[in-house]
Amino acid sequence: MSKLWQHPYVNLFKHLNVAEWKKASKEGEVSTIMDKTLKSTVYRVTGSVPAGNYIQLPKTASQSLGLTGRFLYLLFKPVPGKYFVVHLDVATQDGLVIRISFSNLFCEFKSTATWLQFPYVCHAARGSVQELASIGSHDNLGPAPAAMRWTVLMLDLHYILSVYLNRRYAYLKSVRLCANLFVKNMFTSDTEYEPGLSLSEAKKTGVLAHGVTPMPREMAFPIPKGDTWHGRYDFVRFPSVTKKPPFDSIQRGDKTTQVSQYTEPGTISPKRTEPKEVQTSRPIRNPVSSFNHITSPKKRSHRRRPITASLPPVGVAMETSSESSIAVQPVGDEVHVYAHPTDEVIVHRHDEETGKVSSVRTSVPSTAGPIRSSVPSTTGPIRSSVSKQAAHPPVPVTKKSRHRTLKPDPILKLKRIVGFGGSTTKDVLWTANGQEIVYPCHAVIIAMETANGHQRFLVGHTDKVSALSFDGYSRLLASAQTGTTAVVRVWRFHNAECLSVFKTHVHSAHCLSFSQDGDVLCGVGKDGHGKNMVVVWDTSRVTRGGNVEVLAKAHTDVDIVQLRLAPHDSTRMVSCGRDNVRFWRLKHGSLRSAPVSLGEYHTMEFTDVMFPVLADRNAHTSERKLVYASTRSGYIFEVDTADISIHHVRRLLPVDPGPNREKATFHSVAGGIAVNAIYVNESFCVTGSDDGYLRLWPLDFTSVFLEAEHEGPVTAVRASDDGLKVLAG
Repeated sequence: MSKLWQHPYVNLFKHLNVAEWKKASKEGEVSTIMDKTLKSTVYRVTGSVPAGNYIQLPKTASQSLGLTGRFLYLLFKPVPGKYFVVHLDVATQDGLVIRISFSNLFCEFKSTATWLQFPYVCHAARGSVQELASIGSHDNLGPAPAAMRWTVLMLDLHYILSVYLNRRYAYLKSVRLCANLFVKNMFTSDTEYEPGLSLSEAKKTGVLAHGVTPMPREMAFPIPKGDTWHGRYDFVRFPSVTKKPPFDSIQRGDKTTQVSQYTEPGTISPKRTEPKEVQTSRPIRNPVSSFNHITSPKKRSHRRRPITASLPPVGVAMETSSESSIAVQPVGDEVHVYAHPTDEVIVHRHDEETGKVSSVRTSVPSTAGPIRSSVPSTTGPIRSSVSKQAAHPPVPVTKKSRHRTLKPDPILKLKRIVGFGGSTTKDVLWTANGQEIVYPCHAVIIAMETANGHQRFLVGHTDKVSALSFDGYSRLLASAQTGTTAVVRVWRFHNAECLSVFKTHVHSAHCLSFSQDGDVLCGVGKDGHGKNMVVVWDTSRVTRGGNVEVLAKAHTDVDIVQLRLAPHDSTRMVSCGRDNVRFWRLKHGSLRSAPVSLGEYHTMEFTDVMFPVLADRNAHTSERKLVYASTRSGYIFEVDTADISIHHVRRLLPVDPGPNREKATFHSVAGGIAVNAIYVNESFCVTGSDDGYLRLWPLDFTSVFLEAEHEGPVTAVRASDDGLKVLAG
């Protein structure tokens, strides 16, 4: 596509003629108002649910903006006391669409292969009461403060994709501005503009040579006479050089990092530099200390007093000065140096035969003559120069052993862990007998008895545990750890014995699923290019000391958040993710997948998928024909496994939506319950949702059997095999 018409910049609202809403769309509470600060018309997007009130550019999802500018400029102001969300869909040069989202509702940075979520920190206006009150605060996240100013946000899209996903930016596909915010305009450009900078100042400071130019009049904010741009507005660039937490967040930089100071022309945004070669004459054992040695300033050399490099031999006279003298005496293999020759000292001698140490109180010879040994030696006759030794006979001292053993050994023993999660909060398991629950806490796997709370631990992982899975009879437990050196461990659960440790072929395995008999294990993770990879292992020989072998593996561009092996057939699997539900089949050493036709529900964000658990584990195949899948917007899909089609779709809504009934969450869409996890058996269905409720439903979802509120979102649910106990995480 041609780029000439996009230079030097593109005014999105003017290019799409947003005022007529023919090439752009709006949903919910979107209106135009006259802003007193800017003295112009701006758009106001408000509403209690951000996902239901927005401005969409372009009008439909099938269209594309096709804007290739590296920098995106957003002129906006968050609504005080509210949350806002902005979604940017960008395309990479290999045809992949990545969603970049930022919001003051996000608490931390999160990423998948196709989605980046950045927290946005809303700072109060400089010098305001809110800013002074926030000094020293460690948590600036949350609703926008009352003293908010108009902001120019500059995003380096090329840098974001390159650093966070190792992708090459191609063009901007679409933009969605969700409630609650005021927005004046949006621009894309390959030029880095600096607000509040005049052309004369740019020439004087030399920033023009580094590609930084003053902001055009069409993008500029009005500045009253006697005021400055940075004194009235905020400029936020991402990535920035600020070191304030939370890291990987979009926030205003410090005053010392503002480019308006012009101290170092050309350091507007992070630039990639060529690596420097360092010549070394010996191997570097500690890179950090070597780097500090190279970069630290050189100290001035000072004249030091000469230091004696060697001690004189025993029995040899040495000239001494009248000011000081040093007496050197050997005792066995040791050399004693007396720094104060006029004082009495105690000399210790060790007898190798008896194992005792004798102590002798003695004094050092006078400094008037040559220095001689004053302690008798067994190696030869040396004349004693002190007559006081007779008054102090040797005192025998029993030598103690150098090594001691701590009693008891070990002196500390892990008894109990309070905590849940680490890399995942979606895996909590019941044992088949319903007596223990299994869950991770950082790198430790905890098995806790529900009757008395007694805990035992499966220790061996070196990083956070990211996935857990039992076989059908709780004899084998599989666990994966996150990180670049991700491994999977297979345990014999009853005695916590690790049967096998093997590499996962992926950077971070986030999902595991065991077959009913424990002979097949499948997992999902990321490969070196950030794509999802499904791997199937043969674990049939692991209990007999055999190796674990890879049966098949497949790369895919679709998003996968959960994958389950069919309980009746270890060669069939089902997965779900953003905009997809897929069935997988292992045949002749290869993995094949077929998507479920979602029709009008093709934009759903699926969170969990589940085969119904039957009391009779050897039940006939025909009784296991349905698969249940949940979504963020509250929909429950029943999918027929025979013809891979949707059997029924239901939506879960709060029974009594009152003012304080449902907690405000970003994921709740238009009143639906944002379901995070689902569990289904023959009699009922259990759901855990973002509003903090665990709910028990009949299989027709006509009413709620049970509803229990928790302090935070429920991310994992499981029921015991007898259906009498429910576990929530």
